[in-house]
Amino acid sequence: MRRSNARKGLWLATLAATVWVAGPGSEGADSESSGPALTLFFIGNRMSEIEPCGCKENQLGGVQFEATLYAEVPAARSLRVDAGAWTSLALNPERSMRTRYALRAMGGLLDLDAVNVGQPDLEQGPDFFEDVGAKHPEAIARLVSANIYLKAEPGRLAFPAWRMVEKTIDGEQPLRVAIAGTAAPLDKTSKAAQFRTRRFEADYVIGSAADALNEILPEMKAGADLTVALFHGTWPETVELARAVPGLDLLVSTSRPPTVETGPILEGGVRILSVHNAEGKELGRAELRRGADGWTVVGQPVWLPISPQRLVADVAALQLLKEFRANTEELIVQAPRNPTRTYAGAQYCGICHVREYQDWVKTPHFHALDTLIAKGSQYDAKCLQCHTLGFQKDNGFYNVNESRSMGGVQCETCHGPGYEHAAKQNLVRNGSVNAMNPEDRARFLADLKRLNPPSRVEAGTCLQCHTPENDAHFDYDLKIRKVNHEISPPG
Repeated sequence: MRRSNARKGLWLATLAATVWVAGPGSEGADSESSGPALTLFFIGNRMSEIEPCGCKENQLGGVQFEATLYAEVPAARSLRVDAGAWTSLALNPERSMRTRYALRAMGGLLDLDAVNVGQPDLEQGPDFFEDVGAKHPEAIARLVSANIYLKAEPGRLAFPAWRMVEKTIDGEQPLRVAIAGTAAPLDKTSKAAQFRTRRFEADYVIGSAADALNEILPEMKAGADLTVALFHGTWPETVELARAVPGLDLLVSTSRPPTVETGPILEGGVRILSVHNAEGKELGRAELRRGADGWTVVGQPVWLPISPQRLVADVAALQLLKEFRANTEELIVQAPRNPTRTYAGAQYCGICHVREYQDWVKTPHFHALDTLIAKGSQYDAKCLQCHTLGFQKDNGFYNVNESRSMGGVQCETCHGPGYEHAAKQNLVRNGSVNAMNPEDRARFLADLKRLNPPSRVEAGTCLQCHTPENDAHFDYDLKIRKVNHEISPPG
């Protein structure tokens, strides 16, 4: 299935509207150059994301659509790199599995030429890389880092410092590109560092990125036509690195300038390109050309939205995602045998709140778990936390096999836990409260009033799941009317 020419024209027009505007310190669109052009695709800050959650139509991301963008330029004429931070600091089984599949995608079906290792990527630990490498060697074959060392073996690099790739452009002689990876050393004096987990410090040591690059650059340049370094760090650290390694041709950073986006930026004779977005939502593209004075970036880079609405999914990537969803069943957490009773469940609430329950079953909230089952994501912890009640808490939802009754966005998701409230109301309903002595009954009724869940749902409650990432156009004042029990939702 292919887009029509008209649709493709609209797509290219959209890309043209996303270009960087040339600013101080950047190359303009009229840089003089000659010779064959090489298309550079660059991305970073993937944060373990391999597909959008699919809650809303306006979402971006997904390796199945990223693969489609790469396919527009033959691999022999393009350079594909990830600047690092492809995993998340949230280290748990779900994230580890997601990261494993992100690596398999980058090293396999996306066919990236090099993948940098950033600070967050080290949190998985050596055992993780050893296990992935044993089962899927292609997943870690593209990893590079020139300044990350094994703590147990001082002086030994944890990953290859750099790798060489060959490209062939328009019948010219093969073009050799040397790509190195680097990460900023941990700054223990900064305020941000005080809140970092830094689990990786038990296994790794991060040295000076500038010293590492200056040491290997002569060897890289000896056999390469183009030298590229990938860097994970802040923008000031990026500028400092470029100035410290003037012999480098190109530096691709995970951070961008704090001011208006400009680029490419020239610092110390090194051209810097910075990643524009995170979570795999956009793919940077730039045209590189070698001239009399070295390599330049022709015109301005563009950002390609990785859009499920505009792109046709790659079939091989869909198969990988299907395998990922199937394997998430391994992440099932069994419900505790004697859980603390915190949640009543919508059916229990509906005994007294009949009309409100009938309103709820007409809303998309009622079908929230069903949408995951239809997609095959019913074991995906990232999705389940917003599609179920009390995910992995007390007597809330644990897995689709044992806790189906707690599926969906239920009454207590919005109004708060209500088991104790419901249990006391049951004593009122069956008349047990009338058998109490006056003093106990008065105390009981006071507690009952105190336990009444709030009827109004504040915006902050909704925004826990309706985040800008999941629902960019969420309007609380408009959407709350659709679940307001004083205004029955449409059938």
